[in-house]
Amino acid sequence: ALLLGGELVLSGKFQFGYIYGFGMFGCVTMTLVLNFMSPNDAISFWTVTSILGYSLLPVNLLAAVKLVVVNLGNLTTMGRLLGILTVI
Repeated sequence: ALLLGGELVLSGKFQFGYIYGFGMFGCVTMTLVLNFMSPNDAISFWTVTSILGYSLLPVNLLAAVKLVVVNLGNLTTMGRLLGILTVI
């Protein structure tokens, strides 16, 4: 999340509250859902946070590539395509 926040700062957007708020809400919700689905063993919050954190690596990689392409090449069409790929 820190890397994604740094990439947003480099692009001129200061939205740390959205990143951390959405991340914490997602981790708490996913922990609750997984614990409701697994009545025998409890799944810890830190396990869910770790797994969801590692799933952000491709998003960070594509955000860094988009940052380079848009800022250095000024190719807005390529930047939009990379943004769409990040969401997909």
